[in-house]
Amino acid sequence: REPEEPAHIPVPAVVEEQTTPPQEVDTLDSPALVGPSIIDLRPAQPARARDAQLPAPIEVSAPPPRRRRSRRGCVIAALLLLLLLIGGIALASLAGLIPIGQILPISASAATITVTPDSRTLVNTYTISAVTQPPDTSQHQVRARFLNFTTPQQSQSAKATGIGSVPAIQAHGTLTFYNALAYAQTVPAGTVFTDANGVQVVNDQVATIAAAQPPLEGAATVPAHIIEPGAKGNIPAHDFSIVQCCHTGITVENATQFSGGIDAQTYTYVQQSDIDGAATLLKGPLITNAQRSIQAQILPGEQLVKPIECTPGVVADHQAGERAASVLVSEMVNCLAEVYDQQGARTLAISLLQASAQRNPGANYTLIGRIATQVKGATVTGAKGAIAVQVEATGQWVYQFSNAQKKLLAKLIAGKSAPDAQATLARQAGVKRSAIALSGGTNNVLPDDPSQITIVVQPPGPLKAG
Repeated sequence: REPEEPAHIPVPAVVEEQTTPPQEVDTLDSPALVGPSIIDLRPAQPARARDAQLPAPIEVSAPPPRRRRSRRGCVIAALLLLLLLIGGIALASLAGLIPIGQILPISASAATITVTPDSRTLVNTYTISAVTQPPDTSQHQVRARFLNFTTPQQSQSAKATGIGSVPAIQAHGTLTFYNALAYAQTVPAGTVFTDANGVQVVNDQVATIAAAQPPLEGAATVPAHIIEPGAKGNIPAHDFSIVQCCHTGITVENATQFSGGIDAQTYTYVQQSDIDGAATLLKGPLITNAQRSIQAQILPGEQLVKPIECTPGVVADHQAGERAASVLVSEMVNCLAEVYDQQGARTLAISLLQASAQRNPGANYTLIGRIATQVKGATVTGAKGAIAVQVEATGQWVYQFSNAQKKLLAKLIAGKSAPDAQATLARQAGVKRSAIALSGGTNNVLPDDPSQITIVVQPPGPLKAG
């Protein structure tokens, strides 16, 4: 049942819920709200009864208007509160209870920025040509030259150590056979005849002796030799003198001397080891002297491309196998070497690396220290003595900040917080990293005045060798 509606009696009103906060109404500036107001009042209903017919609005009288406070009074009150707050803070700070920096943030009075500049290490290996003709540096060439030295001849005598032997040799001659009979006769080859000293002779051929023709006997001469080798067989002429032999009517003699018989004997001869031994004794000192002479020809800055090559020349007065009691050996040594201008190659590699650095990383980077060079190898590449030299050059270039650039960096980071300043610096060319040190202040903020910011460039560490 709907409630009765008494006229002009103020009753509590149920206002429908709103999702937005009510707006403040200025009663002094809204004359239309002064006087009676019609307010839509609804009794509390269950949610399901909200769709039913609502009661008619009840006209009620508005409360009497309130007087608005003066704006000036509000401002004065706020100023008084602010003064009280500042005074309290000052008293607390003077008393040491609260650091003023925790209450009123203050920027740093000075800042030192340590900048580590960007650095680049360049490592390049260059092939430098060393030539025996006049070099052309534009073709990456340096000088090379040959060195030569031959020692005076030296001699050394050596005893022959070879031992040889000669076997005994038989003596040879001829035998003459005579035939006193009227018919021819023969003496077979190999018939042995012995003289009075026991020396045996044998004919080498058949002797056919013609018949005698009185008063002359038939005769035949054939070659013969002494059976036993040696000098004993050198029998004189007529050692066999009309000696009866063989058959009736035959005699034999040696009308001439037998010769050529030699007894067995030993002798010395030269061996190759005799010659080599004497040459070795000579070669050591000769090579040492020749190498010293080559080294004396090397100029400062030059380098041997490979070890000195020495060749000995040996001659002897007897060849190996010849009979001799000793041998005289003579020797000389010739040494040959090639050198190149190593210092020139290093200097050329340095200039090539510097030219490369002008292109990358560029003119803003400056060489720190010296360029290190290392010769990786040198190889002879041609018959005319051309040499390929591999030179590694290493250098460190560091970005250089001018005074104007330092002032610009200070201007860019003035008034920024330390993290923002570091982020800004990290985006600038040549800055590898930075560190910030603040003096004074409480809020980790750099001074607003760039002149209070000092930029210090940290020198790079030394370039590590190798």
